[in-house]
Amino acid sequence: MRWRVPDDPRLRAALAIALAFLVILFLVSGIVLCRDYLTGRPLDLRPVAQDIDTTIGKILADKGTVTGESEELEDETGVWLLFSTHAELNDGVDAAAITRRIKEAMRPNGFDVAVSNGDLVTEITVSAFGKQIEQVQMISRPTTPSSRPAEEDARRSRVAIIIDDVGYGGEATEMLLEVNAPLTFSVLPKLPQSSALARRAHEAGFEVMLHLPLVSHATQRVCPGAVWVNTTREEIGRTLEEDLETVPFAVGLNNHQGSVYTSNELEMHRLLSEIKELGVFFIDSRTTFNTVGLKVAREMGIRSAERDVFLDNEHSADYIDGQMEELVGVAHRDGKAIGIGHCHHVETAQAVRRLVRRLEDMNLKMVPVSELVE
Repeated sequence: MRWRVPDDPRLRAALAIALAFLVILFLVSGIVLCRDYLTGRPLDLRPVAQDIDTTIGKILADKGTVTGESEELEDETGVWLLFSTHAELNDGVDAAAITRRIKEAMRPNGFDVAVSNGDLVTEITVSAFGKQIEQVQMISRPTTPSSRPAEEDARRSRVAIIIDDVGYGGEATEMLLEVNAPLTFSVLPKLPQSSALARRAHEAGFEVMLHLPLVSHATQRVCPGAVWVNTTREEIGRTLEEDLETVPFAVGLNNHQGSVYTSNELEMHRLLSEIKELGVFFIDSRTTFNTVGLKVAREMGIRSAERDVFLDNEHSADYIDGQMEELVGVAHRDGKAIGIGHCHHVETAQAVRRLVRRLEDMNLKMVPVSELVE
């Protein structure tokens, strides 16, 4: 038989009171059980400590010479691990940027991070549930005025930064146009300010590219000048010519979106055939791990390269600085690196300026992206 709420108001009121009592009883019982668990059983924080140490180890990877040790501690409240990490940082590695990344990594779990800064020594203590879990000491090397001859400058690791989505204008775009370094501006076609901004970038000495929209499906937001899937070579060629008319001085192009497109060899072969005829280079933005863009371009003999680091998928200054640090690490490891940022965010422009001021100290040289294509 199906149960239903009684029609009698007095019975409904009595039922409501009974249910409220049961809910309160359940909550009180849960609180008591949790209290008994927390106060009656020692906490085992060793797995938490291991996770913290692993995270910090990844952040410090390739940043210098890192050594460490650990000990197991115990008191009446529980057992935990205390890690002691010593890092002698490589030349040009910014301890402040590493500190920001550690803070950012610990913040989602509510772990406490205490920092003490000296001239060349930075000490970080990470605590969880009232216990010190990790003590990090970072030693920075003193910087000295550079006296490198011109031939040594050529041996610096090279880094290129592409600024995507240019064509709308705005404060961040204006800030980036004033940067005293050879950025590469990738301009979306057929926008109200596309041509004007491409000309301004060129006249200011920056390299200009076409930021080509690739549309994978009908539900995707369509930008002007987009190339669609299942398009003939003739249509692709016509679209590229029209796009380049609105982006003067473009010497190469990279893709805007198009994850499905760039993961399809047939589609990429059609597109790159037209790009090859134009004589421009191609940068794969790597909007998907499954991209075949660089592979197909190299097979076709097209000057090409691919993005290493996206700089501003999140817009906070700490995040972007962390991505800049990753870009620097790739450049030091591989001798070169390509980062992609966007012209919408003032935080990106500010981070680019900070990086430019540190280039010499980090033994880096910023170059137009065309110098990194092969």
